[in-house]
Amino acid sequence: MTVVEQPSHRKYNRDVEKLAALAGIRHMGTIAEGARRANRVRDTIRTWRVSDPDFDEGVHMALQDYRDSLSEEITRRGRDGYEEAVVHQGRLCYRLEADGSFLLNDDFEPVVLTIKRHSDRLLELNAKAFDERYRDRSSLEVTGQDGGALTQAITVQFVRPGEQTDSPDTEEDERDPLDY
Repeated sequence: MTVVEQPSHRKYNRDVEKLAALAGIRHMGTIAEGARRANRVRDTIRTWRVSDPDFDEGVHMALQDYRDSLSEEITRRGRDGYEEAVVHQGRLCYRLEADGSFLLNDDFEPVVLTIKRHSDRLLELNAKAFDERYRDRSSLEVTGQDGGALTQAITVQFVRPGEQTDSPDTEEDERDPLDY
């Protein structure tokens, strides 16, 4: 059996495509974006991962980099805040000098008035991710009589507030569960 080596320019092009794919995965966190950046289809990325362990490790690292960048952005918006332009009656507001004239930047353009905002929701999600004290907890423990094993079936019925419930001994509710 004769093994034919790929021409070096093809290997070089494939390496460039793989680097482009990794850059796309690192930027958007998806294999689809990696495939778009490499001008390939998703199946090609999958094939490269199977045939090239270094590329597969690169994909794992790119996905971890993406997760880290998300965490950093969540922290920045929740804890450090972000600047938001002030708009009044649909128009941007600008910073003023003491004499009432517009404050100008280095390009002699008026400086937009901003206010620092924080995202309480992102801060909450970040806290839940990093500290179990902030995580939602719910549990249901079901035991039989005397704390032993359960010996009979339990029926649970979810009811909208204000709805009437039938007794548990009646026939099952025939409504579609997706209507709730």
